[in-house]
Amino acid sequence: MTKSIAHSDRGPSLLPGDERRRSQRVIIRVPLTLQLSKDGQPFIVSAHTIAVNIHGAMVICRESLDNRYQSRNYQRAYT
Repeated sequence: MTKSIAHSDRGPSLLPGDERRRSQRVIIRVPLTLQLSKDGQPFIVSAHTIAVNIHGAMVICRESLDNRYQSRNYQRAYT
C-alpha cells in the first residue's frame, strides 16, 4: 500500500536561487512622469509601469535610456 501526500498541505514550494522572488510582483499599469538628467541637463519623460513590487518597478518609456541618465525624481501622472 502506498501513502499519498497532498501537495497543498506543504505550503509554498521552495525554489532554487534565481527562481525565487523577494516579494510578490503585481502586474499593474501606472502612468508616470520621470524627471531625468543627462550630462547635467534635466528633461522629462513619460512612462508607465508594467510590474510593481515592494523593492521597485519595471518601467517602460519610448526613449532609449543608457547608464548616462540619472533619475532625479518620478511621480504618478494624473490623466
